[in-house]
Amino acid sequence: MTYSFSDRFKRTPQPDANLGPMPESSKSGVEVPSAAYEQMAAYWSVISAVRGGTSEIRDRGEAFLPLEPFEKDTAYLRRRNTSCLTPWYARLVRGLVGMVLRKPVKVEAGSKTTEHLDNINLLGDDLNTFAHEVFEAAIDHGYTGIFVDYPRSDGIQLLSEQIAAGLRPYWVHYTAPEIIGWRYEIQGNLRRFTQLRIREVVTEEDGEFSDRQVERIKVYDLLEGRCRWRIFTKVKEEFEQTDEGFLSLPYIPFVFIYTNKKKEVVVQPPMLEIAHLNIKHYQLSSDLDHSLHLAAQPKLVLYGYDPGEGDVVVGADEALVFENKEGRAEWLVCSVESFNAQQSRIDTIEGQMSALGLATIVGQKNVGESAEAKKLDRSQGDSIMAVIAQGLQDGFDLCLEYHAAYLGEEPGTCQVNRDFNLNALMAQDITAYSQLQQMGQISLETLLELLKKGEVLPDEFDIEAEIKKLEASDRLQDKVLNPDDREVPTDQPNGADPAADRRAVEDPGQGVTQGNDNR
Repeated sequence: MTYSFSDRFKRTPQPDANLGPMPESSKSGVEVPSAAYEQMAAYWSVISAVRGGTSEIRDRGEAFLPLEPFEKDTAYLRRRNTSCLTPWYARLVRGLVGMVLRKPVKVEAGSKTTEHLDNINLLGDDLNTFAHEVFEAAIDHGYTGIFVDYPRSDGIQLLSEQIAAGLRPYWVHYTAPEIIGWRYEIQGNLRRFTQLRIREVVTEEDGEFSDRQVERIKVYDLLEGRCRWRIFTKVKEEFEQTDEGFLSLPYIPFVFIYTNKKKEVVVQPPMLEIAHLNIKHYQLSSDLDHSLHLAAQPKLVLYGYDPGEGDVVVGADEALVFENKEGRAEWLVCSVESFNAQQSRIDTIEGQMSALGLATIVGQKNVGESAEAKKLDRSQGDSIMAVIAQGLQDGFDLCLEYHAAYLGEEPGTCQVNRDFNLNALMAQDITAYSQLQQMGQISLETLLELLKKGEVLPDEFDIEAEIKKLEASDRLQDKVLNPDDREVPTDQPNGADPAADRRAVEDPGQGVTQGNDNR
């Protein structure tokens, strides 16, 4: 059997579409990625395809939608351009990120660091928005990086002068495809980087109105106990050093955030298998759509017809006449059984993606599943998310330490959500708890704590302050409704009646009469 394939639509997968193709391994220089980077780039190609959606996966051509034997280029183009990618992977990742970060990250840090949390990256993003971006990238690639940077302060030496100039540390997020090389050594229980290379594309002004994109490599290393940085800019086909300087810290303030760490930095993205299933779902859906397109147009078959008799016109108001008495015409229609099998396979793939993506993100398990099995699945899912959340928290703690080091403050700490249950209180639950409080079965403080835990009240709700407000309001209301029931002043003699004194003031005559009677 002979197969005919076209190289027209073949495209080599790239680690990241924004960065373009990586240099050949035969080259040597600052731009050459590390061996670990090259090993993981194949994983990222699959992730970037499903991340890019329908447009991206169509552009990849035969890399993810193979050309059928003897299929013409025009037919392949039609089939490719009508195929759509269902965003299962993106949906599951957003669900996982939302599950872990559905509550704000709690931070305890110095006053200066706390002021910076509302604009942690100098791009207007607060810490929680930044955390969503970082966490999503870490799930995509298995890890991601944060560099705690500081603006250039040429000629400014004192910290007070830097603060007056508006200079402050900020966090920069670099995805795994941008981190092309690193070296490190273990110091105690920490991993300190001795070299770091980051590949990025920046936009520079080019004339009064236009701009241009420039590729460059940023290199950080240690020189004489200081963190040195150098910038290598691509000029024609070579990278040339165009700038350099030093940071005030004696180490490279860079942190890896992991979601699937084993031993070394080389990791497999935790959702890679779901990405493969999403591509399989795309291919099967394309096959089914194409089959339905062909089957929806039945073929007319003529028996006993001589092609020499001329063309055949088929229509609702047309008739076929055969000179051959044995001749007949029939419509050839495909059986629907094959389509059912394809649809069943697609349903199976969707079920596998749901199961691998943690059932709590997509939906509930089967009704017939035992409560113990559901509890076991739930605990397993929670443990996976707890490990991922711990990795994010550890990374942020180290970033807060670097941030405080620039400012001369004590390092801060953070707490990432560990409550992954979405069991919010229902209306009937709230009513039942409220009735218990009114009957004196539970205290007001317990009621408010239950409402806060059940996500009826927000996390920032201060129960103690609210109780104080209620007590103050009750005292004020009691004074308004019962103005005569006041406490006896401490300077009143024993047995004195402040209420009688007020009546004497209000009715002097009565007071005099009472005084005469007393005499």
